[in-house]
Amino acid sequence: MIKIAYQRIACNLIAVIALAALSSGCSVLGGDQRQHDEAVALYQQAMAAREDGQLETSLAHLDTLLSDYPNTPQGQQAMLEKAYTHYHLKNYPLTIEQTSTWLEQGSEADTPERAYARFLRAEAARALWNADTSSPRKTSLARQAFAYYRKVVEYHPESKEVKTAFQRMQQLRRDLAAEELRRAREDMQAGDFATAAERAAWVAEQYRDVRHAADALALQAEALENLNRDREAAATLRMLQILYPDHPAVE
Repeated sequence: MIKIAYQRIACNLIAVIALAALSSGCSVLGGDQRQHDEAVALYQQAMAAREDGQLETSLAHLDTLLSDYPNTPQGQQAMLEKAYTHYHLKNYPLTIEQTSTWLEQGSEADTPERAYARFLRAEAARALWNADTSSPRKTSLARQAFAYYRKVVEYHPESKEVKTAFQRMQQLRRDLAAEELRRAREDMQAGDFATAAERAAWVAEQYRDVRHAADALALQAEALENLNRDREAAATLRMLQILYPDHPAVE
């Protein structure tokens, strides 16, 4: 999945660089031609270094652009380029920080650059969630990624990134449902039937469009039976039968 994300980001990056190059050719901020030429040369060096896999060298050039040529188009582009480079280095928190800063500095216009920045931020957040091996998993990571993808959809509904953003949001919902169901099963194994029933009911209610909802209803019914709440258990099984008649728990 990360490889696919890299390919999509790379395609967007080409467009961003092209726009920056076009801007630099048409306008020289501050009227300083020498500063402009130096910024263009440094930007090209940074991009060439990254293309050659010299990521730390590329970051050093981009840092110089930010500090010495902040008012040039290349300097203004440098932070977003740094964010992508850090993503490639798997420095996902830095990617999130730098894309957020870049977005805060600009307007709220619906531009390809801003759509790309928001998508890159979401991809970094999703990568943090996918890399999480803790138990229980930190669902706040998935929720944060979901929120970032939703920003892509809300602010850039016509962008190239929106289709993938929707797909990522759906996958994150499946991930969250699976994690909550896993916790409910752990509660069952620990004999905490009340918590298991409550958690399973929440999964079934919040994630009705996800396949884990059926398993959640079955688990809820089992937990209620263990609590001797037979009428509620029967009602839950009836709901399972109506909504998911092919589920193994339906006799």
